[in-house]
Amino acid sequence: QMGISPGVIEIDSELIYCSAVGNDGTGTVPAWGRGYDGTTAAAHSAGARVTSQPTFPRNWVLNALNEAIGRVFPDIFVPKVTTLTTTVPQVTYDLPEDVEWVIDARWQPPTGTGYWVAINRWRMSRGGTTVAGDPGASVDVADSVIPGCPIEFTYAAAPGTFTDESDDYSTVTGMPLSMRDVTVTAAAATLTTSQELSRLELSSIE
Repeated sequence: QMGISPGVIEIDSELIYCSAVGNDGTGTVPAWGRGYDGTTAAAHSAGARVTSQPTFPRNWVLNALNEAIGRVFPDIFVPKVTTLTTTVPQVTYDLPEDVEWVIDARWQPPTGTGYWVAINRWRMSRGGTTVAGDPGASVDVADSVIPGCPIEFTYAAAPGTFTDESDDYSTVTGMPLSMRDVTVTAAAATLTTSQELSRLELSSIE
């Protein structure tokens, strides 16, 4: 591959360490060179773009995006709703694994009007559910409800993070597309700052 120099090269999302490049452009990759710097070794299609000494490797960008998403929580969270069925005399309801805290609770009486009634007395607890040995979270309801009716808990969850470049922003993170620019800007600032500071003479006027 002409134009490739010894060092790190990038193909798709994989980083590969090339220890030498022959006169014919053939690169030598040591046994440990595939999946370099925590990337995943994978098959690549013929004609895939090869980048020599990438300034911002794609896995760095993906990690920076995930770090930016992680920093907005808990100030920004993903509201979710879980709908269960009221059980009496049992008053404890298991919550999903991604619950961070409960925001609201309500139940729907069998009146046929579709109205929901706010539950004023409830308490979330961690470290146990109605399943023995399950360390998850649950919520106790002290208000009187009719058994067999829908009961909803609105809760806060942490935004999801990316595992692949093809992941859809809103689907994976749970956040609206209006947050995409914030995430990208934060990731770009992180990457640029770390890269530029390593090259600057901090004592210079620059």
